[in-house]
Amino acid sequence: MPPNHTNMAMANMSRQVCQVVFIAALNVLTVGCARPKAANTDVVELRVFDRITTVMSAEYSQWLVASFNARNKGKIHVTWSGTEDETFKPKVNVVLRSPSAPDVFFTWEGGWAKYMVDSGYAEPLDRYYERYGWDRELNRAGTSLAWLDSHRYFVPTKMAASIVWYRPDIFERYGLAVPRSWSEMLVVARQLKANGIIPFLMANQRRWPAQFMWSALFVNKYGLDAYNCLLTRKLPWTDSRVVDIFALMKTLSDEGLFEEESNAIDVTPAATLFATGRTGMWYQGSFLLTRFMDDRDLPLFPLDFFQFPSFDTKPSTVSVFVEDGLMINSHSLHVKEAAEFLDWVLSTEAQQKQLESGLPFPANINVDLKKLPAVAQELGQLIASHSTATFMHIDHALSPAISNPFLDFLQAVLVGAMSPEAAAAQTEKVAAGVDSTSLRPRYETDIELVQLGF
Repeated sequence: MPPNHTNMAMANMSRQVCQVVFIAALNVLTVGCARPKAANTDVVELRVFDRITTVMSAEYSQWLVASFNARNKGKIHVTWSGTEDETFKPKVNVVLRSPSAPDVFFTWEGGWAKYMVDSGYAEPLDRYYERYGWDRELNRAGTSLAWLDSHRYFVPTKMAASIVWYRPDIFERYGLAVPRSWSEMLVVARQLKANGIIPFLMANQRRWPAQFMWSALFVNKYGLDAYNCLLTRKLPWTDSRVVDIFALMKTLSDEGLFEEESNAIDVTPAATLFATGRTGMWYQGSFLLTRFMDDRDLPLFPLDFFQFPSFDTKPSTVSVFVEDGLMINSHSLHVKEAAEFLDWVLSTEAQQKQLESGLPFPANINVDLKKLPAVAQELGQLIASHSTATFMHIDHALSPAISNPFLDFLQAVLVGAMSPEAAAAQTEKVAAGVDSTSLRPRYETDIELVQLGF
């Protein structure tokens, strides 16, 4: 008999619930590898503070530390600790201000990284990029995003892309083809709705998911240059193009092209909707892949992806971003040793182990992806080879001072609690009160800037 994909998917969801409980327990216990008394007083003690998303990520981080400690016994000893994803942002500031502040800590790119730099926590890493040759082995999009204020302040450890996950079995059932333009995508969505299938999943309970489609619509309708101008305050949020995208999101919601009560549904129950074939498409991050795989790293159900389509004949612009990164604390007394730890984390050996631990996708482009199933391998190759124009979604591109209100306003627009014009005006009011910052990736030559659309 063929496998029951619904039961397998539900079992996978149950495992994820267990993971959440496990992570919460770790968080309560203040996750960490015990710090033994060193017999050799010359041993350099390093602390690493991490963001914990799954049991697998916690186990892999502990393997990284244990392996590094074994290799550097008698010279460097690392203690690892972390906190669950939802508590990371409020907790990291407290941790970084404590007397036992970490030497190395987790970061996102874009606005969050800039916030860490402006807060005085981040050590410039230019000399270590050169010393260890990280440019030659790391994802091009990831290293470009590490540039802030003429320096590179973090290293990417895990990469991601935003793509449209879809159910090829459902497309085949209703004679649908992968859309090549936004107009074709709307036709597909309406045909799915006519057949009782949710066209697009949103799952916007935590506010960040809806921005994925908002930014993709803006970039692929009005261009990357306009989007970057918006991020760098060269274009006001009251611009008609901004209002138009807010209005377009509201139109899609009013037409019933998202699930009902999308602002009340979280990602985990949405994954169940996708797994059980109740929806056809979901524009989200590649990080969802682990939710769609079984214990043998095979898809739980028919699965594929395509790039978010453009509004005209030009190629679409895909968002490739840094899912996980690490910074060195500028106040660390052991920056050199901390950089040695980063070099181990970025090594082909460690990054290969990361992939084999069920944590795609590596920042090191030398990692062998051939053992991945076909869909995951194709996606990994897209990310590893990406060297064309890219963009960050709003909550990565801008500081929380701007992105958090924006997410609130977008959520309000979707339910009709705020007009598109009011959302644009309120975001502009917030942004005007925050120091503008250029978060544009830096490249080595003007030719590269032209090639990437800047």
